[in-house]
Amino acid sequence: MMVSRQIYAVYRGEQNLMDGTAEEIAKKLNIRVESVRKQSTPTAQKRNKGQRLVVIKLGRELY
Repeated sequence: MMVSRQIYAVYRGEQNLMDGTAEEIAKKLNIRVESVRKQSTPTAQKRNKGQRLVVIKLGRELY
């Protein structure tokens, strides 16, 4: 059975800090998984314009 998971990218300005699942990013940045997912929404991105970190959904990965 194949399972897919959402992959995110974290940027500071133009620099890619990391790619991974919400769980991997939350652990590395010491934040909640829900925060990673919320920061990737279009509404949060508009609201957080000019913030240091930006989280973007890249797509789904099958494993």
